[in-house]
Amino acid sequence: MPQYRSISLAVLCMSSVLYTTASVATPSFLAQYFAAQDWHRIATLTGGIGFNSKAGTNHSFPAQGNILSFYNYDSSHATESHGYVGGMLGAERRVNKNWLMQLGLGYYQPSSFNASGHVTQGADSETANQYAYSYTIQSHQLLAEAKFLYNGCDSNLSHPYFTAGIGGAWNNSTDFSVNIVPQFTAFSNQFSNHSVGSFSYDLGLGMDVNFSQKTRLGFGYRFTDFGSASTGTSKIDDVQTTYALSQSHLYLNALIAQLSFDFF
Repeated sequence: MPQYRSISLAVLCMSSVLYTTASVATPSFLAQYFAAQDWHRIATLTGGIGFNSKAGTNHSFPAQGNILSFYNYDSSHATESHGYVGGMLGAERRVNKNWLMQLGLGYYQPSSFNASGHVTQGADSETANQYAYSYTIQSHQLLAEAKFLYNGCDSNLSHPYFTAGIGGAWNNSTDFSVNIVPQFTAFSNQFSNHSVGSFSYDLGLGMDVNFSQKTRLGFGYRFTDFGSASTGTSKIDDVQTTYALSQSHLYLNALIAQLSFDFF
């Protein structure tokens, strides 16, 4: 019994020391970086143009069950340009004499991606026909973002920066169509609309310039992964299938302009 009492007293003493240390050190550490008076509220508006060449992927569906035709989807992977808009609400503080830091929540949306190509279908290669198909993918992105601005150039007038964000995207695949010519001479997959939630992130760099005491104008580059996208399953002449057109990543490379407001 005495040895258990000694161990218990030792544990209590150690717990007391750790609690006291944490109680003193933690507020002090957090206060250094998260004291309210050191932060300025920031709002950022973003607009630009993005480029993508990977909307849609190739898929091959063999004949199965009561579906006697195979279907091979070849994506065109044509390079497209997209409008890109969004914004962030957050706060900024000085980390040290050379660096500023922004933390915030951002929402971004490109114009819809066009996934298109040709489907080759038939019972065998000799009877196969080829038809054009297309559908759209609309992405919406919500990110927790961090932006670090260098504060040591041109008397603090210009700020090279890099930024990173992680969060989620919602990719809506809609309006699938296949152009069968002549009409009504064949049956093909008709994929349903479908929405996919996915992990998403972005990385960027650029330059902000002080436009006024409370306003900055910036230009930069941003790479974004909107995550996965997929159509719903299809029907062929009212026969339900398990087929779907999907891809694991939807990328965008964007050139952007940003207007930042410090409204304290």
